[in-house]
Amino acid sequence: MKYYIKTIVIAALALASYPLARANIVTVSNDVNVATWDAVGGNTPFYTTSLAGLSAQGYPSSGSGPFVVLSETFTVTNGGGGLSAAGASSNYMLNAISLIAGSGSGPVQVHLYDVTTNLTSNNGTVLNGSGATYNFVANGDLLGFGNGLTFSNSLPGERQQVLVLGNGQLGADQVILGTNHTYALEFWVPKAASGILTWYRSANADPGGQAMGSHDGSLGVGRLSIASLGLAGAAPRTFGVALYGTPTSLPLNANNNTNPPIVTTNYVVDDFSVNGVSPANPQGYDFFATSNIYSAGGFITNVWANWFGGGLVNSNIFWTPNDANGNPASGSMQLNLNPGTGGQWVLHHVNYPNYPGVSSITYTAMVVDVRWDPSSAVGTGTQVTNSNFGPLRFGVRPNGAFNQDWFFTTNIFATNTGWVHLVIPLALTDNNLSTGYGEPLIGMDPTIGGWSTNGTGPQILYVDNVGFIGSVTAPPVPPPTVAISPARPGLRIYAGSTVNTFDRASITTTSESESWIGGSYPVTYSFSLLSYPNNNINQTMVEIMPVNPSPNTPLGGTYPAAGNQFFDFQDPMGMWLVLAPNGGGRVTATVEWKVGQTNANPNVTALVFTNPTALGTWTWTFNSPSNGTVSAPGGLVEPFVIGDTNVSADFANPALACFGLQPNSSAGFGLFEDWGMTSIHGTAGGDVSDDWTTQTTDFNPNGGLSFDGLWSPQGSANPQEIIISRKGLDAYWVTWTVPAPVNFGVVASTNLFAPLNGWTDVAWFGNNADFFPPRANASVLMGPIFLTLIPYSSLPTVNHTQQPSAPNVTVPLAPNAFFIGTTNFNNQFQ
Repeated sequence: MKYYIKTIVIAALALASYPLARANIVTVSNDVNVATWDAVGGNTPFYTTSLAGLSAQGYPSSGSGPFVVLSETFTVTNGGGGLSAAGASSNYMLNAISLIAGSGSGPVQVHLYDVTTNLTSNNGTVLNGSGATYNFVANGDLLGFGNGLTFSNSLPGERQQVLVLGNGQLGADQVILGTNHTYALEFWVPKAASGILTWYRSANADPGGQAMGSHDGSLGVGRLSIASLGLAGAAPRTFGVALYGTPTSLPLNANNNTNPPIVTTNYVVDDFSVNGVSPANPQGYDFFATSNIYSAGGFITNVWANWFGGGLVNSNIFWTPNDANGNPASGSMQLNLNPGTGGQWVLHHVNYPNYPGVSSITYTAMVVDVRWDPSSAVGTGTQVTNSNFGPLRFGVRPNGAFNQDWFFTTNIFATNTGWVHLVIPLALTDNNLSTGYGEPLIGMDPTIGGWSTNGTGPQILYVDNVGFIGSVTAPPVPPPTVAISPARPGLRIYAGSTVNTFDRASITTTSESESWIGGSYPVTYSFSLLSYPNNNINQTMVEIMPVNPSPNTPLGGTYPAAGNQFFDFQDPMGMWLVLAPNGGGRVTATVEWKVGQTNANPNVTALVFTNPTALGTWTWTFNSPSNGTVSAPGGLVEPFVIGDTNVSADFANPALACFGLQPNSSAGFGLFEDWGMTSIHGTAGGDVSDDWTTQTTDFNPNGGLSFDGLWSPQGSANPQEIIISRKGLDAYWVTWTVPAPVNFGVVASTNLFAPLNGWTDVAWFGNNADFFPPRANASVLMGPIFLTLIPYSSLPTVNHTQQPSAPNVTVPLAPNAFFIGTTNFNNQFQ
C-alpha cells in the first residue's frame, strides 16, 4: 500500500511578532548645568546641538492615539551636530544620550529610527525645512529589540539629563549609527499626562536635522516639523541633545521591519483606576465578576491574591495612588514583599475568566508596568551580576490548572527605580497561549540565577496597567506542517509539555516492593530503547524511590505517586540511573543517589561513563545492597559502589520504580523516545516485566494502567504523553505543528483529485469504535505538535465501507490512500 499526506489550509490564522521590549537604560542622571555638555564615562559627546537661547517646549495637542511625540532628527555626516570631516566618515557605537529637559514625573518612552530614506519635504530641505516629514514604511525601532525603551522622568526644572544605554542581559541598545544616515530620536509620553516631560530647544539651526513631533504616536502617522505643528515659527528649531559613543568599523544596525498603519486591540486586565473593577465593565476593560472599588480600601485582595510562596501575604497587598502614567484618577497595586521568608511568591488574578479569544492568536504581547521602590532590598545572582531587585517573572495559570506557564523573567537593576514598561511577547508555539489560558501570574523565584538578597531586608513593588495588546494588521502565520510515519509497535514516551522543562514523562510500578534491598540477588532493572533523538532529551532515567517516611502512599490516588510527577524530587531518598546525550549519538550514563535530601536531586555520584549509543538494552544490576554493574548496549559493563553505610535501611521497601524521561530544555518539547521493554527481576515484589512491542492494549481503555495492571503513567505531567503503539492495530502516526486550531484533524480518500466533499473523516472507517485518544481524529497536543495515531481500522477500505468489528480489520483496505490535514473536517466531511 502507498499512503500519502497533503496539507490543505482551510482556516486562516494570523500573528504579529512583537520582540520583547526590555528597558535597558542602565542609569538616568541629571545636573543643573545646561550651558555645557557633560562628559559621560570620561568621554565628551561626538554629536551636539546648540545650547544657546534655550526655551521650554511642551508636547503638541493630542490626536486619536494614546501617545504624543517630540523628536529630533540628526545626521551622522560632516557638519551635522558639529561632526568633523574625519569623524563624519566613521560609524559610531551609541553609548549614551543627553537632553536638556525638565518638569513633570512619569514614564517616557525612547525610540530611535533610521529615517534616511523616509524624509521628504514640501517646503525647504528635508533636514531644515518647515515642510519636512518622515514616515515609517520600513524602519523599525533600533532600541529595545524593536519596541523602544522606557525611563521615568522626575526633573523639578530645567536640567541636563543623561540616559546611559546598555548591552547585555536585558538588551542590546548600544546600536551602531551609520555615516551619512539620518535618524529620528523620539520621546513618547501618554497624551493624558503630556506634561511629564518638557524638552528645551534652540533657534540655532543644526545642518543635521531639526525638532519635529506628532499629535499621535502611532507608526501609521508621519512626523512633522514643530513649525508645521504650530509650536514654533517658520525657521527650524533644534532640541537640546547630545550623543555619546565611539568610532567603529562595525556595520550599522538596521531594523527593516515594515511598519504599516497598526490598529491595536487592547485587553485591559486591570489599570487600577480609583473605581477598581466591576461586572458592569466590558469584558476587555477592568472586568471582574464582582464590583471592587479600590479607592475605598480593602478590596484589592478580592481581585489579586498570593497563590503560594512565603514571600508575600495577602495582608501586604494594597492599592496606592502611585500611578505609572501620573493619572490622578488611577493608581497601582503595591506589594510589600519579604524575601527573608524564602522569597518565592506567585500573585494571581483571582478567578480570572477564561474568555475565548484572549490568546496569542488574537493578542501578541502581555503588557505591564512595574516599579521597585528605592527602599527595596537588592542582591546579585550568577546570571546577572549587577546589583538588582531579583528575578521578577510573568506568566499564566493554564486553564485553571495547578501548573504555571512562566514565559518571561527579568532582573531590573538597582539603579532603575522608575517605572519600567514591559511588552512581553506571547509565543504562538506555547500551547497554553495559543489554545486559551487562564489567570495572569506575576511572581518571583529567588532560585533563578542564584539570586539572593543576602538578608538585606524587605522590598516594595508597584504594579500597574496589566493587559494584552495585539494587531489586526498582523501578517498571516505560515500553515501547519504535516507528517506521516509508520507506527512501530512499542511504548512511545513524549516530552509533551511546554509548561516546565522539568516535567516528567514516565511510567511507575503499581507495586511498592521494587527495591533491590531484600531481593534475590542479582536484582536487575532493564529497559530497551528503539529510538532516541540524540539531542535535547537531556534525561532518560530509571528511578528507585522509597515510599518512606510514612504514609506509604503520601501523594494519594489508587497507586503510589498518583498525580505527582515531582515525587522523585520530593522524596528524601532516591537511587537513579540517568542517560544524557553526549553528541554524535553517544550518551553519558550516571548512577547517582541521595539520602535525607528532600526537594532535591541526587547529590552523590557512584558511576559515570560514556557509551557510543543509547539504542539497545540497558541493564542495571545489584549484586548486593551496595554494589553492582551497569550493562550498556554494545557490551560495555561498568561497576559501581553505593557508599551509604545504612543503605539497607535507607532504601528498603516500600519503594517504587519509575522509567521515563524529562527534557530539561525547551528544545526537547515535543520530542519522543520509543521503548521496547521495561523489566524488573529479583525484587521482593516479584518480576515486573513487559514487552511493549507485543501489546494490543493501550493504557487509556484499561483504567489508566497497563493491560496487566503493573504500570501506570499517572505520575507524568501529562499521562496522554505515554502511548502504546499496538501490534497489528495501529498503522500510522500523523503529526502537525502549531499554530493550528484545536479541531485540526485528518481526512482520507483513495483519490487525490477528489472534491473536498469526497474526503472522509478517518474515524468513520473504523465505525468510531477505535477512537480513544490519540487515535483516529481524537488528536492530542504534545509540546509544540498535535498528533493522532491512525489504526488500521481507520484506513480507507477498498469499497469505501466501514469496518463492522473494529479494531479488527475484516473489510479489505484500499491499496492506495491519501490524507489531508484540515481545520474543517467536523463540518465538511462525512
